[in-house]
Amino acid sequence: MKKKKKIELLKRIDSYIKGRLTQEEIDALWIEFLKYPEMFRYFETEVQIQDMIKKGDIPESFKTDRVEEPEQKGPAYKVWLYAAAAAIILAVGIQFFAVHQQGANTAQWAIAEIELDEMVGSDVYRSDEDGIDAPEIDLQINSAVAMAYNDSIEKAIETFRELLNRDLNDRQLVRTELNIGILLYNSGDFEEAKNHFERVTRIETVRESFIEKGWWLYGNALLNTGDIAGAREAVNNAYGMNGRFQKPALALLKKLDAELTDRSPGQ
Repeated sequence: MKKKKKIELLKRIDSYIKGRLTQEEIDALWIEFLKYPEMFRYFETEVQIQDMIKKGDIPESFKTDRVEEPEQKGPAYKVWLYAAAAAIILAVGIQFFAVHQQGANTAQWAIAEIELDEMVGSDVYRSDEDGIDAPEIDLQINSAVAMAYNDSIEKAIETFRELLNRDLNDRQLVRTELNIGILLYNSGDFEEAKNHFERVTRIETVRESFIEKGWWLYGNALLNTGDIAGAREAVNNAYGMNGRFQKPALALLKKLDAELTDRSPGQ
């Protein structure tokens, strides 16, 4: 998950706990929880801490260090209570982000954002092989690409999803899978993006340049999901095709090989 996205979700979680979200905003947040389970776990922890503060439940380790008598209920006790709760929140926060930072160490090697000019439009022509619907589908592919260039990303993704439910030939399918994968990747949805890139690599009847790009982007998406071994295999496939991604693939392979060596047993 990108840092900007994580910060946005943390702010929305805070607003949710404080009762500042509308029902529509709450529903949208729960959809995000389904995408990012680690943020839901953070939300659960935050709710538990807030509930502890309200109930006055204090861990024993904090109680043993208190100087004031337990019966004291004045301002000093409240200050201590909130200080203790703040310390717990800080400790939990540090632990939460430390765990997930381990994956970020390798995810930072992946492409931060895929240039939109990596998207591929469709040549519009009619043939007996393509059938009568081919021109309409090709125009829709090009229209969705234009939407993306005009910052209508969600609409472009929706159009590509609708196209995937149509009867596409291989040249239309590879463009649709590749383009939607790029837009989802740039939106931070690496789990879904990787599935589309993987499908690109399995369409054998298209030009090798599509397959190579599919492997390269698939590897980067896997790296963002923490699948280092899978990313290494995908990037190596891209490297082996001796195309335009060979140089960046080699540079990434060296990093991945060093990381996998460090993680191997006995190292």
